[in-house]
Amino acid sequence: MYNRPEMFEALYACFKMGCAAVPINFRLHPKEFAFIIDHSRAGAVIVSPELSESLMGIRELIPSARHLITPAGASGKLLDYESLLSGETDRWEDADVCPDDSAWLFYTSGTTGAPKGAMLTHRNLLAMIMGYYADICPGFGSQDVILHAPPGSPSSSRSGRNCGAWRASGRFRTGTCASASPITWAARAAPVRLRFWKESRIMEERPFSDLSYQQFLDEEKLMGSRCRKCGALSAPPRPICIHCHESDMEWVPMSGFGKLAAYTCVAIGPPSMIAEGYDRKNPYCVGVVELDEGVRVDARIEGVNARQPETIQTGLPLQVVFLHRGEDEKARTCLAFEPLPT
Repeated sequence: MYNRPEMFEALYACFKMGCAAVPINFRLHPKEFAFIIDHSRAGAVIVSPELSESLMGIRELIPSARHLITPAGASGKLLDYESLLSGETDRWEDADVCPDDSAWLFYTSGTTGAPKGAMLTHRNLLAMIMGYYADICPGFGSQDVILHAPPGSPSSSRSGRNCGAWRASGRFRTGTCASASPITWAARAAPVRLRFWKESRIMEERPFSDLSYQQFLDEEKLMGSRCRKCGALSAPPRPICIHCHESDMEWVPMSGFGKLAAYTCVAIGPPSMIAEGYDRKNPYCVGVVELDEGVRVDARIEGVNARQPETIQTGLPLQVVFLHRGEDEKARTCLAFEPLPT
């Protein structure tokens, strides 16, 4: 589906019903829609009106889909979303699900073959949400609200770290516990340098967050955090040590040298990569780099032949490069690595 409220309604309805949601990137080819729907044995498909014609064109390829639903323009075998809702009761009881029950079946882009479904459980999703709170909103309380504005499509990529939320102006209210008074934080929008504020004072030290990490990248610095108690390193930075769980952290520079630990070549990328000219005929490479310090970071991998993934070898020695994209308010810096000169 395109970005629309019904997408989120349907997604959370699946979680509450105990069903597994199968989000599909609307940029895929109809035949790729068909493969994912058929392979996952989806019983119902909710489709944006803009894509309903494409869906009906593959109807014979998705026999398991008993119900085809659209929020607008329903006709023929397409059921109307609002009509279905109006015919049901307003009372609802959540299904009894276990933490390890499937919540989300996420299909890969199928770069090296047919897409593969990765199962995420309710426990996985909860861990991801709590990790986001710890990294982006330390001290976030149950009564606090944050506005996060990426595309609704699940194809949003962290590889380029290009989400506009990292540069958004605004204030975020946080509280360490229910009895504590909320604290107002704000990050002023700026194309390169960001200054962090607590109430009306500029903070001397940047918080350990993705926002600070991005600011250092804009300054062509690869930084991590180190626990002052046990010495454990993290990159990107973490406000809490993953080993001893202490919060006494300090910033440390990374050398920028390492080796390729894992990689994939991407043919269907987010809009920012498409704008750079990458597509099925011109894929790009992203990977996990193990730095000399022992920590691992995800980044673009430059200077390799993404059209021939078999020529790329893990263990390849790499050095950091900083890719500057855009100008003024749209300026951003992507972390990348390239092979060391021989």
